[in-house]
Amino acid sequence: MEKRIFIVCKKDNYAPSVWTSERRITPDGGQALPNTKIKATVQQGNEAMVIYEPVKKATGYAFEYRKISKKVEPWQTVSVTTARTEHLFINGLDPKAKYEFRVSQ
Repeated sequence: MEKRIFIVCKKDNYAPSVWTSERRITPDGGQALPNTKIKATVQQGNEAMVIYEPVKKATGYAFEYRKISKKVEPWQTVSVTTARTEHLFINGLDPKAKYEFRVSQ
């Protein structure tokens, strides 16, 4: 479940008061957002385009990719802060390698 932490400042009629303690909330009554689905990946040369299905109410995504090889490669992360896009371009890939991709909100 997605949880967000926020701090609010109470204000009276004359001056701001001290900050409140941190609070945790769960948006939408405890319902987690549905999973983001990758529809396709197109790789040409050292670039790849990842086409995905946007999720309603998502505020951004974290895409991860790594080279598929005999040794386990670390995941590389690309953050997308615009929620309503449907594709992502990734540059700097090895044109002779294959990659795997995953995404989360």
